Amino acid sequence: MSPGGARRNGERGKLRAIPSVESLLQTPSLTELGGRVPRSVVVGAARETLAALRDSIRRGTQASAPSVETLAAETRRRAEQSLTPSLKPVINATGIILHTHLGRATLPEAAIAAVTDAARWYRKSIWRAANAAPAWPIWSRSFASSWARRRSSS
Repeated sequence: MSPGGARRNGERGKLRAIPSVESLLQTPSLTELGGRVPRSVVVGAARETLAALRDSIRRGTQASAPSVETLAAETRRRAEQSLTPSLKPVINATGIILHTHLGRATLPEAAIAAVTDAARWYRKSIWRAANAAPAWPIWSRSFASSWARRRSSS
């Protein structure tokens, strides 16, 4: 038998020694946990634990399958960790809260430069000579018509 074949046979033996998800769920530790948290959480944690073990055996970093109690403890840790809230409180010091509740997003430098340039210099306005109302591309039509009405009523 080639060295690679012997290694694969040894790997298969180690993988076969891994307990099933159901037998892992039957341990007293996980049975008790299953009474407090949804079964789907415990099953998902058991699947993650066993998948991580399989990966470490295939990579050669795990010499053999640990005991069922050790796997149950790891599964319990994963299940409890998944139930721990991951959101952390933050302080919104911008004065404006966006729908993400994380505060205002910063402006890119190009946008800041454009705002600064627009505020610093005079801008040319286009006016219609006939009624002295601002032309459409610069101001909206509704503003132009309301401005013209106020102008004509005075």
